[in-house]
Amino acid sequence: MPAILNAAKILSFSSYLAALLLAGCQALTSPAQPNQPAVPASPADQTQAVQAPAVQTPAVQISITPVASPVPFTPLPSPAVESPTVELDQSPLVDPQTLSALKPLSMDPVVTAPLIFLGDWSPGGAFLPVYTFTAQQVSELNLAPEGPLAYPPVALRFLEASSGQICDYPRPALVGAESLAWLPDGAVAVREESGWWSGLPCSGDFQPVADPQSLAPYFTDPGLSPDGRYRASRFFDVRDGIIYNETTLTAVDSGEALQTIAWRQEERLGDWAEAGPGGRWLDSRYFLIPKTSDQGPLLVEANQRIIPVLSEFFGESFALCTPQACRLYRADAVVDPAGALHLLLQTSDIETGANSLRLYHGENGGVETLPLAYPWVQPFSPAGDWLMLDQDGDYQSLWFRALDPPGDALRLFIEGAREFSWAPQGGAIAARGSQENQVFLVSFPQGEPVAAWTTPGYPYGSLATWSPQGEALAVLGYASGNQDSALFLMNMPVQGE
Repeated sequence: MPAILNAAKILSFSSYLAALLLAGCQALTSPAQPNQPAVPASPADQTQAVQAPAVQTPAVQISITPVASPVPFTPLPSPAVESPTVELDQSPLVDPQTLSALKPLSMDPVVTAPLIFLGDWSPGGAFLPVYTFTAQQVSELNLAPEGPLAYPPVALRFLEASSGQICDYPRPALVGAESLAWLPDGAVAVREESGWWSGLPCSGDFQPVADPQSLAPYFTDPGLSPDGRYRASRFFDVRDGIIYNETTLTAVDSGEALQTIAWRQEERLGDWAEAGPGGRWLDSRYFLIPKTSDQGPLLVEANQRIIPVLSEFFGESFALCTPQACRLYRADAVVDPAGALHLLLQTSDIETGANSLRLYHGENGGVETLPLAYPWVQPFSPAGDWLMLDQDGDYQSLWFRALDPPGDALRLFIEGAREFSWAPQGGAIAARGSQENQVFLVSFPQGEPVAAWTTPGYPYGSLATWSPQGEALAVLGYASGNQDSALFLMNMPVQGE
């Protein structure tokens, strides 16, 4: 069954794609499964009912160790640290009976095709670009494991969010992050084999772009810092299963290369050569490389220094993997609303299969060992004030707590969630439940069920992309047969309805 991808964010499509999405995004070891499968799980893997299991609540120790912060956001004296004993409340905040009582709205697909890629929404959320492949085009794709895939020109359509209508771009278009750009006047620039054309979506009136270089500021650029001062780019070379990376930070105004970070990945450890700069910006000051095989996670202070996360924040030395011992580390991070850096470090011991999860607090330099060892793919809320975890790595239960203070009690939010996605404003969560083609909208942190949808004829679904302001959610459905992929648009209920 062909996977459905976001073309603006994933530029390579290979036989390793399932491993990238099923392991690379989240898991450090094989027991950890992500919340966004590229290929849906078999029906036998589905949870049969959304219910709270009869589990005795264990007593769990949280240990908090002070570690001096080399990069304090908010310098404060280190507090007296205790190790409180907490119990995990196994009763879900979202009531299963209330959730199951919601009558789901049956949705009709707006687009069907053997393979669908999605571009970026227009800035105001009026249009979503949809690339569709024919069965012949899919069969001719060269799924080489290394290097980018050259996609053929395909049909491009625009989904108008307000009406749910689809209109066709007049000619085949190229696919990729630098093949479509939204312009300030609401027009869109589209790249064809013959060059660039621009016009208003659904107008049918597209004209050649005289100066394609003028489009450069309007491309989606994950390497650009939020303040626009720095750009991160990456070069990599694959030799004998080792990926040799160089991430370079460049000053946008001058074009001067300010920092070059050399780091490695190893295919035997589940790493693959992905597109992009090799990390992400936390804010305008810090760029995080979440995982390397030769140094552990790295935090880059723009135009200043390269900080080894493991030793500087967690007081632990890094050791290369050997046949006798191997520990893998992966970090995620956020700057909270008060400006304090928080680093979430997952450690997986390959020999023992043990996992642990530690959280660094930049406001006081403290480190706490969390009672759960698995983060979700989106562990931090959009505002950076909530933390989302999983209990045992099967990614069917969604736990949450406030990011601060250290030791805040974890609470089970929803049981049986196979996937979740934050609404852009953070006040709600969309979750795909144990019935793979059913999507729920639940308020957060209140846990009140708001709405439900289902995708009949497409037994597996995936939460694809929210419109910028959260008015609509695009959901991708999977089935079998010639038309085995589908796009659904779920409009969010207006507050007060």
